Amino acid sequence: MTLKILFSASKKNWSEYKAPLEQAFDSVSLDYDLRTSFAPSEVDYIIYAPSSSLQDFSPYTSLKAVSYTHLTLPTNREV
Repeated sequence: MTLKILFSASKKNWSEYKAPLEQAFDSVSLDYDLRTSFAPSEVDYIIYAPSSSLQDFSPYTSLKAVSYTHLTLPTNREV
């Protein structure tokens, strides 16, 4: 089953985080579809930033979890 993951943050954050997220999901062989747009009824998981325009989760009827993040990548010291 392909997990549909909505990245809900600014376009700047998407360009910065898309590759690291894909790398992390690929490293554990996750079958996923990561995008910035889905029909709400299709979404399984949301990666959410407080600055996102998404504020109402009620249309997301198939949602399993929301990951609330401040979207910080580790520095070289933390890796």
